[in-house]
Amino acid sequence: MVFLNMKTFVVKRKFYKEMRSSQELIYQNLSFFVLTLLILFI
Repeated sequence: MVFLNMKTFVVKRKFYKEMRSSQELIYQNLSFFVLTLLILFI
């Protein structure tokens, strides 16, 4: 039981890490896009 708990915990942590990194990527792309738009319009 404890072993199973640890396993799910590790899997969840990995999943959360990937989610967070993908979110950061999306935010970086968004900011880059906004910057490009600003440069184009000015």
